[in-house]
Amino acid sequence: MGIISEITAWMAINSEGIHGTRPWQICGEGPSVEGTIRDTSVFKLLPPIPDTSPGATRSSGRRDSGSKPYTAQDVRFTTKGSALYAFVLGRPSEPRVQIASLATTSPQLAGRKVADVSLLGQGGKLAWSQTAEGLVVKLPEQLPSEHAIALKIAGVVGA
Repeated sequence: MGIISEITAWMAINSEGIHGTRPWQICGEGPSVEGTIRDTSVFKLLPPIPDTSPGATRSSGRRDSGSKPYTAQDVRFTTKGSALYAFVLGRPSEPRVQIASLATTSPQLAGRKVADVSLLGQGGKLAWSQTAEGLVVKLPEQLPSEHAIALKIAGVVGA
């Protein structure tokens, strides 16, 4: 399958968590993100560029393009309405993922609890638990994509 076909198939499954979304309080977590979870604000301005090039005021979105490969601990977040989308960037080696930013003690949640978790592209129910260490989601044997997967999480985006 060519790269365009793979992207098209992936977007058919995951576009709900991409199109029309907004950033969450943090952009992500995991080994490929520099700093800690709290240091991953969406926009960090680059130093001024001493010319008039079009990139003179762009933000540093390159943080994810380093040489570290993505793992199942690398997660990026978007929101739409009352839903939080968590994109797990690496293929999990175990049939579960843990998202530390969604722990019951997380400052981003302000006491809110996860109400439901679903996997985009998969219609069945998922087993999950929210603990002080994070949101732990048991994944099905067959994932909807060979690439990043997206979890739709209800209950944690406040009005």
